Amino acid sequence: MHRWVWDLRYAAPLSITRGYPISAVPHATPRGPEGPLGLPGRYLLRLTVDGRHVEAPLTVRADPRVALPAGALDQQLRVASELAGLLSDSSRAVLAAKSEQAQLKSLAPSGATADALHAWGARLATLLGSSDKKAQGDEEKSGEPQVLLPALQERVAALYAEVNRGDARPDPPRN
Repeated sequence: MHRWVWDLRYAAPLSITRGYPISAVPHATPRGPEGPLGLPGRYLLRLTVDGRHVEAPLTVRADPRVALPAGALDQQLRVASELAGLLSDSSRAVLAAKSEQAQLKSLAPSGATADALHAWGARLATLLGSSDKKAQGDEEKSGEPQVLLPALQERVAALYAEVNRGDARPDPPRN
């Protein structure tokens, strides 16, 4: 007779970019990415107010319109949780690199320290994809493939969003 829809999600991953979907409703849509969805099952709700505790059972049911094989949602949650961790880690790496780059620019070292800091600054510029010509030249000489931290973070974010988009078992890894 009565229905209440709750958004039962785990904590959202750290992300350097957050935004709203095109279907956003003002003041009623959370910014993404959101955390992975909780699984259907039985839970115990606890409310504590002014030292008083109230508990009540909660049953979360799967959408009856979606037919999935056993364990599909478990696999989806596992993959989404792993990707959420990777998204947080990649975001922390980008934020740390940008912070270090800003700190290096404010320093005025001299001597051997200056050379080491300049080399590290060039490496950070390469990882962040800035237009430092010397950093790009060093990379071409080394033959290392360019893996930009912001691009990596965006790819992980896109994959995370795709896994959370549907009710389906994740595809097995391809060789």
